[in-house]
Amino acid sequence: MIRRLIILFTIMLLGVSYSQTKHFIGGVTLSKVAGDSADDIEELAQDNNLDFEWENLLGFKLGMEISQDNGYVYGITYTQRGYEYQTDGILYFVTYEGNELFTINYLTGYAYKPIYNYSPNIDLIVGGELGYFLIAHFEAQADVNGEEILDEDKDIDMDDWDDGDGNKWNYGLIIGGRYHISQKISVIGTYYWGLTEWSDDLEFTDRSFQFYIRTSF
Repeated sequence: MIRRLIILFTIMLLGVSYSQTKHFIGGVTLSKVAGDSADDIEELAQDNNLDFEWENLLGFKLGMEISQDNGYVYGITYTQRGYEYQTDGILYFVTYEGNELFTINYLTGYAYKPIYNYSPNIDLIVGGELGYFLIAHFEAQADVNGEEILDEDKDIDMDDWDDGDGNKWNYGLIIGGRYHISQKISVIGTYYWGLTEWSDDLEFTDRSFQFYIRTSF
């Protein structure tokens, strides 16, 4: 299935890439989550008088883009999103420290278009992105009075995701800016606003800043 998707995305890009400009892209993502499950985690920490903080999960975004003469840009990437948080405090007269991390790697396809030019080098861009689940990773650690009580570290493949009724497809909106350093190099920053929940039990939606460099070839 994954191989078919990769082939399909590649064919789609090649179909629109004839005589158009092709680019390599590479960069990072800074991700958090929203939704009912995210609210439940925060409320649980607050109910137990624990300090709580969402971290910006550092991920990656690698792939290629095709620019058309009409301004539309199409891309295919290997993208990582997810969440990470830290919590600590006094819980039932003991010192508690914990953290949790969840990453999901997607094969994504997207399209965007400049809608406003601030200057010859700076564009405002909007579009949409569709991702397909490939693999995930989960980590959780907890200490009480300095003694480890939890240390979980596991990969989640497609079969595991299916067993948990995970949503294979993840889609959302992107908005951001593009700065042309030269004719062949651009810097692009976008915000991804996910519209789909991970699953019925994991009611998370993705929120991710995406920063990458684009080079023509």
